[in-house]
Amino acid sequence: MRALQTYLAGVSFSSLAMGIQVVLLPWLAVGVLALDAEQVGWVQASVLLPSLLLLLVGGAYADGADGGRRLPQMLITLGLVHGLMLWVVFSEWLSLYALLVYGVMLGICQAFLQPLRDSMLPRVVKPGDADDLQRSVIKISLCYFAFQGLGIYVAGQQQTLEISVLLLIQVLGVFLAAFCYSRLPKISPPAESVQDQELGERLGSGVRSLMAIPLLRQMIGLVAFNGFMHMGVFIVVIPLLVRDVYGLGADYFAGLQLAFVVGNVAANLGLLRRGAVQYPGRSVLFCVFYTGVLLLAIGAKPTVTGLLLLVFCWGCVTGVASSLGKSIVQQLAPAAQRGRVMSIYQLALFGMAPLGALACGYAVDYWGGLQVLFASGIISAVLFVATFMLPGLWQLQQASLQDNN
Repeated sequence: MRALQTYLAGVSFSSLAMGIQVVLLPWLAVGVLALDAEQVGWVQASVLLPSLLLLLVGGAYADGADGGRRLPQMLITLGLVHGLMLWVVFSEWLSLYALLVYGVMLGICQAFLQPLRDSMLPRVVKPGDADDLQRSVIKISLCYFAFQGLGIYVAGQQQTLEISVLLLIQVLGVFLAAFCYSRLPKISPPAESVQDQELGERLGSGVRSLMAIPLLRQMIGLVAFNGFMHMGVFIVVIPLLVRDVYGLGADYFAGLQLAFVVGNVAANLGLLRRGAVQYPGRSVLFCVFYTGVLLLAIGAKPTVTGLLLLVFCWGCVTGVASSLGKSIVQQLAPAAQRGRVMSIYQLALFGMAPLGALACGYAVDYWGGLQVLFASGIISAVLFVATFMLPGLWQLQQASLQDNN
């Protein structure tokens, strides 16, 4: 139990820094530099594009490396990246190009961080216990979103806190996370050792494992859609909506981000209280439909309060989909290749997100933000109807997760 608490502390500190980044980076582009929609899309994509290129490499690296040593090192590197941006801001060199470089460096670090973090989960929970795994993943998600919400709240205080102070808090957060992860106990290597495999061989075996399990293929496809359509809309259209449609500033944008995270926290608390979900795949599919309905509602241009409530509901839906989706993939993935399979999961989400961000940026310039929301909502509803043709994920039961087929 102490190991799980240490792991959760590491998640919490790193999530605090991530929460600040979620608000600070896009608002530097939208509110400080006043960039147009296409440029905002490129700034957001600069963080996510490295995932498209490096997440599979990160997963293979995680399976072949000692995460207890490599994860703290990568977090320290991330702290130095935030420190470099702190120097840029202090020197008054902030520009579009500085944001793009900063985003790319953040993306490179994150491409390796997530697989390393996932590969260390067996240090604190037994993956063979489906119920324990599901509850542990929900607890991790709860800490992630709760402290991300705290970071978002802190980032929203830009009228009283300097940007340099926010960047300094990020540096401290990731350094504390590195210390926590370094304190986790060591575990024996899996039966199938990957230490002596070439990187290309590790990549290939991870992809083959995923392709051999139909339920994993369906989950990855669904996550890829969420990354392209829903995440792309959220990170590009929402900040532009705040500035161009509602005429509001960083405090309201931070409020929306906080509402989204509070929704995530509420959803995970509800999952913890409810216990194991009998049909997790079915719940994930319904989340696609609910998100589509919410996008249509946001596209109808609700009041300021109404938008906050809708974004809160969006966070609830995302929290359920994220926790249950990760628990499904964690359980289905072969133990010796979990880092690689989870990296493919992350690649599907964060690799498609930059493409979605770029597409949204150009679509908003051409059609407008409200029209893009309507189109995204309709496409999501159509996909939900189409999932009835994929009975495997729809019929998946929690008790059957140990059957990798």
